[in-house]
Amino acid sequence: MNISGNRSGEKRKGKCIRKQRRKKKSYGAREVSASLEQMVSVGTDLASIARSYKNDVMSVGDCVKELLSSGHVQTGDEIHLFALWFLREKDNRKSYAAAETPYLRFKFVEYCFERDKQSRPRDV
Repeated sequence: MNISGNRSGEKRKGKCIRKQRRKKKSYGAREVSASLEQMVSVGTDLASIARSYKNDVMSVGDCVKELLSSGHVQTGDEIHLFALWFLREKDNRKSYAAAETPYLRFKFVEYCFERDKQSRPRDV
């Protein structure tokens, strides 16, 4: 009756299983190249998206500050309040930024202000 015989065999099997678990998967050159190519592609896409959002549109605060600093609009005027409301839309800020000088930008806001006033029914 050999009690230690079975136990030592089990220990050996246990060591082999542990070694198999520790083995790391090795990757081939093609797999590494494809993975790297995919990572670069995703990074480039994210960078271009970030640039387009960053450089595309002025903020509402920037637009209104510029409008006030031009001297054509005073804080609290009706056109100032209209500009705050009007420039909240991204497309309107793009159009505002497309005008090259502060005076043209003021004229753009003034034109939109007048059109908005004409399109609304008057309260008498």
